[in-house]
Amino acid sequence: MRKFSDLNIIQGNQNFSGEKIKLYNLLNREIIITDYRIVQSKYKDANAERLDIELEIDNNKRLTWTGSTRLIDTIKQIAKEDLPILTTIVKDGESYRFS
Repeated sequence: MRKFSDLNIIQGNQNFSGEKIKLYNLLNREIIITDYRIVQSKYKDANAERLDIELEIDNNKRLTWTGSTRLIDTIKQIAKEDLPILTTIVKDGESYRFS
């Protein structure tokens, strides 16, 4: 029987590390965004996007995700070269925003 390592399969790189945390547990707390990616959401229609955020809070690496269109549109304006950035996510009515 062959080993997986013998198959020479290249696996996709999982860039993000850290324990998962719900977005609502991050509200009104300073975080450092170290990386992000925007992927297609599996929960909404075919055109919906999901934002995955790698961050640091209280000196711990964490991961969170959201389908918030406002956060997605905002973070698209941030070049990866400008990371890391210090920010706070706040609830603004029925949506979220960076401050």
